[in-house]
Amino acid sequence: MSWVLTHKKRIPAPVTVTRPSDREFGDLYPIGLDCLHLDLSAPCDLFRRLSSGEFVLYAGKGIPFDQGIRTGLAELGVEELYIREADVPRFFAYLRDSLEKIVKDANTSPVRKAQAVHISCTETMRRAYADPRAAFLQQAHEVITPTVDLIVRDDAATRALVQLTAYDHCTYV
Repeated sequence: MSWVLTHKKRIPAPVTVTRPSDREFGDLYPIGLDCLHLDLSAPCDLFRRLSSGEFVLYAGKGIPFDQGIRTGLAELGVEELYIREADVPRFFAYLRDSLEKIVKDANTSPVRKAQAVHISCTETMRRAYADPRAAFLQQAHEVITPTVDLIVRDDAATRALVQLTAYDHCTYV
């Protein structure tokens, strides 16, 4: 169970599928591979974009997602997968639950906790800016709550989080 922190280009959301063969999937929302907690199963159907622009079902809900799968995707140059727009609430509940589990685990290192918080908050804020509706803002609040708890309770994790944030700021500004 390891969170890999990578920096990637900004991804617009949602992606409207226009190819006739892909219309059955509807609007798809991109998620970074970092957001998928290793050693857990896929929270919903995951789609992959082919080089032709078509979307294919990569993994169905409940399929295990592990480091081997992540490594295979990275070797193919895949940086993100896609979920149905209708599954976004389920995905953010998964993100929240995974984050709470990591933050509360006494055996998890402060650096790993900081990475999990950073990844979760980045994804949450990206979604909040793309879709600032009241329903999603409540979900964002639920994801951010474990972050505040971590900052209040764990000085080492807070320092690691500040270092990650400072790196992002210096890299992308």
